Amino acid sequence: MNRVMALHMVEEMRPLPFILLFMAAVHLRAMDRFSALSMLESGDNDQAHGRGGELSRYQFSPAVIAEFKIDATQLRNPAYARSQAVRVMTDRCSAFDQQNHRPPTDVEFYMLWHRPDRVSHPLPRELERAKRFANLVSRPDTK
Repeated sequence: MNRVMALHMVEEMRPLPFILLFMAAVHLRAMDRFSALSMLESGDNDQAHGRGGELSRYQFSPAVIAEFKIDATQLRNPAYARSQAVRVMTDRCSAFDQQNHRPPTDVEFYMLWHRPDRVSHPLPRELERAKRFANLVSRPDTK
């Protein structure tokens, strides 16, 4: 191999490290489902209070708080709020899995949180929000 060929090969390889670095950065930006849920619902605001009485970074509805016997006074604690969100979604995902014989996609996961009664038929604005959630999570099963 002569010097010109060697220089040409090096020139062709320069974009490769950039591409690998970019791919690593994109991968690092992917969030777990509960971090993405908190970000989308309230911007990670532990003090968030919704128009319908929703509380915390996850925006627990009064009905969910009552159904799951969640201590609303503790929902400003991010660790407690997350543990309760995990508990709610474990229950809802398990029911979804039993009914559909598969785990929910990221879009369905968001709908199970936001409007479990409309998982299979979300309104266009709900579907758009669910897709934004899925983009934050960036899982391969998202479509």
